[in-house]
Amino acid sequence: MSLSDLASLGSFVSGLAVLISLVYLALQVRHAEKYQRAQITHTRTTRGIDIQTNFSAPGLAETVMRARKGATDLTEGELYLFTAYQTALFAHWEDSFYQHADGLMSERAFRTATNLMTAALTNVATRVAWRRSGSAFDAEFRGFIDGLQEKAPVRRFDMALDDWRASVAIELAAVKAG
Repeated sequence: MSLSDLASLGSFVSGLAVLISLVYLALQVRHAEKYQRAQITHTRTTRGIDIQTNFSAPGLAETVMRARKGATDLTEGELYLFTAYQTALFAHWEDSFYQHADGLMSERAFRTATNLMTAALTNVATRVAWRRSGSAFDAEFRGFIDGLQEKAPVRRFDMALDDWRASVAIELAAVKAG
């Protein structure tokens, strides 16, 4: 084997090593991207749970429920609590909107988020809170929420308990019949 043959073999082995390194690097980047998406999803989910958990804080749950039922006699303190709660929710929505726009949130997850936003926007108090604080958000996000609100039918929140009771009665009847 000549020196030229050895040099060619060395170049081939070197090129193969570079190719293997590039394939390994591509796999690592792909894995890191999946991990980053999982972390983003986890953070968004945790924040949503935190918002809902904080909803049970003394006074806040009652205030939010009164506002959602259309109470017009909220005190200034109650209005502040409700507005703060809604603003946190809107900021959570905005984060989901931009994560999706930046390709960091899947279509499937964004559809779920959009469904939850639309459901919340059926409530009069949420709509009023959006009208009052929506101007603080970026125009692109405002347009998105305004579009959802246009499609969301307004519903009375005080019917939720009646709906719950009717649904429970249906399920209990199914258990008894089975």
